[in-house]
Amino acid sequence: MYSDLLDDDEKAKLDQLKALIDFGQANFTNLKIAWPRTKRRKRTMLRMVTAIHSHTLSGYILLSSAQTHSAEILLRPILETLINMEYILCGKNNMTLNRFLTMGNTELARKMNGMIQYIQNNPDVKTSMTVQNLQDGIDSRNDENTKFAKQFKYQIQTADISLYDRTVAIDKEFKRLKGKPAKFSKQWRYFTEYTLLSDSVHLGSRGLHDYMIDSPTRVDLVFGGRKDRVIPTIDGFYVHYIDMLRIFNSQFGQPALKDIKGFEKSYKLG
Repeated sequence: MYSDLLDDDEKAKLDQLKALIDFGQANFTNLKIAWPRTKRRKRTMLRMVTAIHSHTLSGYILLSSAQTHSAEILLRPILETLINMEYILCGKNNMTLNRFLTMGNTELARKMNGMIQYIQNNPDVKTSMTVQNLQDGIDSRNDENTKFAKQFKYQIQTADISLYDRTVAIDKEFKRLKGKPAKFSKQWRYFTEYTLLSDSVHLGSRGLHDYMIDSPTRVDLVFGGRKDRVIPTIDGFYVHYIDMLRIFNSQFGQPALKDIKGFEKSYKLG
């Protein structure tokens, strides 16, 4: 059921998004995979695909009620996950995969170290975590990072590559393989979509403007979302889901590219 706030065009686009989500769900459900023999890259990709599917379904539910504010927030982690997926595929012999995993370990170890310092500085704090347990967690992640770095001969500190630099690597690899720049540069999408959505996610000063429409005579508070953002937000989910299915096909051989192209051609942006 769709909100009465939505018009027929918006409902029709939501129907198309739901059909795409159902198509993806059917392919994921029918995937035959021997998990014990599945390589780490594919395991990581499958987790990423599941996250994008889950976020997209949540976005559809929110947009069905015209809740664009909350739906837009989900677009940013979806784009970030797509960038990470493509970055992982840039490298040979799992080099970029291990760098990506190293970044996650380093960030978690840094936070655990902060917890240790807090506990030591505030001995009366009540927590189930102990300094020893936290230190064991740090040591475990540092050991894994050392193994990754030794295997592929890179310095651990160089693995901490920014999201923007990952987009640079993706565009560079595309140009190397295709002999020409990408039609939809990941760097450009970072500057336009990712950066613009950051204020909405963090509720920065610019993002807060979306929650109020003021004029010389009155102020309207915007609860839930803006009507003029419904279709652009649906478009964002649809395009990203198509991108995810293409990557899924490259790793698992399904769904068929012709079916993905069929969904892509049947959908009109705007």
